Amino acid sequence: MKWSESGEEQLFEALKRGDLDMVIGGFTDQTPWTEYGAVTRPYTEEQQDDTTKKHVMVVRMGENAFQVELEKFLLKEVEAP
Repeated sequence: MKWSESGEEQLFEALKRGDLDMVIGGFTDQTPWTEYGAVTRPYTEEQQDDTTKKHVMVVRMGENAFQVELEKFLLKEVEAP
C-alpha cells in the first residue's frame, strides 16, 4: 500500500490515469470530481450549522470489484454497534 499526498487536482488526475486506486480526504457526497471516479457511500457524517456533510471516498472508474468490497466494508461498519 502506498499513500500519496497532493492537491485535489493532482490526486484526481492521478486517479483518472490509474496511478491511484482511491482518493480519501474530506470529500463529501457533493464533490465536483465525479467525472474522475465513483463515489462510495458515506463513511462518516459531520454536522455544520444546519447542514450534514456526508464524507465519501472516490474510487477509480472501472474498479467495480474493489468498490463492491469497499461498500460491503462500509456497510458493516455502519451497522456495527
